[in-house]
Amino acid sequence: MREQSHSVRNANNENHYQPLKKNTSLIRNFGRDISNQVNNQSFAGASSNLQQDKLLKPISQRTLPASKSIRDIHTAQPSLNQRKPYDLLTRQQSQKKYMGQNLRSLNEFIQNDQKAQGGNYPQKMDKQTRLAEFKRYYETYYSSANLDFLDVDLFDMSNPQAVSEYAADCLKHMQKNELTYHPNPNCLKNQPDINAKMRLILVEWLIEVHLKFKLLPETLFLTINLIDRYCTKKPVLRTEYQLLGVTAMLIASKYEEIYPPEIRDFVHITDKQYTKEQVLAKEFDMLQILDFNITTPSSYRFLERFSKICQADNVIFNLSRYIIEITLIELKHYKWCPSLIAATALYISHKILRRQNPWSPELQQATEYSETQIRACAKDLCIYYNLACEKKRGYEVLYKKFSLPKFLEVSKITVTNKSSSLNTNQSNYQNDISANDQENLRH
Repeated sequence: MREQSHSVRNANNENHYQPLKKNTSLIRNFGRDISNQVNNQSFAGASSNLQQDKLLKPISQRTLPASKSIRDIHTAQPSLNQRKPYDLLTRQQSQKKYMGQNLRSLNEFIQNDQKAQGGNYPQKMDKQTRLAEFKRYYETYYSSANLDFLDVDLFDMSNPQAVSEYAADCLKHMQKNELTYHPNPNCLKNQPDINAKMRLILVEWLIEVHLKFKLLPETLFLTINLIDRYCTKKPVLRTEYQLLGVTAMLIASKYEEIYPPEIRDFVHITDKQYTKEQVLAKEFDMLQILDFNITTPSSYRFLERFSKICQADNVIFNLSRYIIEITLIELKHYKWCPSLIAATALYISHKILRRQNPWSPELQQATEYSETQIRACAKDLCIYYNLACEKKRGYEVLYKKFSLPKFLEVSKITVTNKSSSLNTNQSNYQNDISANDQENLRH
């Protein structure tokens, strides 16, 4: 019985594997037939020469049968010289220039194309000719008179990143839109849980964070701008004020920096007082409240342009930057335009360093401010500058920052002339400022 069952099982297995054996045998036979046809070169049909040409010759030496037209040239994988006229034919046919023509050969196509182009084919020297024409146009443009094109932009004529052609237009655009998203000086008036002292502490801390992360100067100005604009539109809790500052710096870093700090870096800088989810939620809320309006020209952008116009050196530029960053601590500076603050900072820097011609005609023409307007704003900035020199609370961070060698230690510069207009009685200035505040509030 065991022997019978074993024989039956073997028979069933053979029956089960018999179709697989048939399939493999068919595949082998089919492959053997193909190899025999290739070796014996037994090609049938009208395309035998074409198939043999495909298998035995390289692509560049293959020939087309007489029955093939120029329209079927791509099926034989022609060489580059053969594909160029075919591609040109396809492109011209799409433009309906050769519709209705029945081009059967390559020679006929070339003759028709020469008639259409007038026999003028692009040559290798045409590129050099175009470059020579562009160079002549380039020299003619910069040699012609242009009222908006200043002489200082000629030095950056060959630098495409300086955009010398559009520098004057960019300045006019910034002056036109500088007050579009300018914060209100009374942004904390409707805040029940925040006061000016808390803002001073937050700005002081953000300046330290900005210096530690080595961010761009514009990032700091945009951060303070976003915070004050948000406080104008929505009340902020005292426990979330630092979260607001961190989130504003995160948004400003994403906008200005090439490699912004990560969210975990901001969470770590707050001693893990807030979580990543809280920062992301605050970022979403902040962008919605501000309606995603981030771009705004700051006083630093105007300072860059004005310093270039007056050809200021590094000492003048860093001292002016020190003065405009001092204004970030006080809310009263929002009553002045960013362009006026930048121009006044340059004016004060020239006065402190006793440079000649502190308000040149070029600056007056570019800034559109007279010296009397500059002097009115200089009263406020001189008060802030004296407070920073005395290392008052809130100003001590900026004093230490600009005493570093990379800023040329401009915060250590003192005014030796006691009778200078920079060191006049501050009480008179306080009275003038209060009167000016009332006038601005009325307007």
